Amino acid sequence: MVEIEGVNPDMVDIYFFAVQTNPVDNNSVLAIFPLTAPPSACIMLAFSADGISFSRPVSLLAAPLGVRTEGRGGSGRLEFRSEDHPAAGMVLVPNDPSTLLVFIHHAVRGTTMRPGAKPHVRSYRLPVNKLRYMTRQALHSHR
Repeated sequence: MVEIEGVNPDMVDIYFFAVQTNPVDNNSVLAIFPLTAPPSACIMLAFSADGISFSRPVSLLAAPLGVRTEGRGGSGRLEFRSEDHPAAGMVLVPNDPSTLLVFIHHAVRGTTMRPGAKPHVRSYRLPVNKLRYMTRQALHSHR
């Protein structure tokens, strides 16, 4: 079973956990995932040397906390979800080896009843040096 340091699975919702080879360290993997812990939601990163035991998550981007009903059509109990999800893994910017792109799907359909929420995908830039630093810090402090 996958472990994420400092995360109690009974207290948070991780809707999915997308793992890829770390683009700045071929000896590790990283996971990018939406995490919901009401009243907060965010896109997180966690790092691992073995793909099973992951570091304490690092917040990449805050996200709106979405509220929806359990059943379609507005029936059932309320559920909380991150409105935003990573849409793909991290990739190097073509012709710029110093920058990574991260694609985030905002206002994912079905995550919120917020009026005016418009689903869209946006790319964000992350400097390679920043991810390299985050990787070192996370793997060094991880058991």
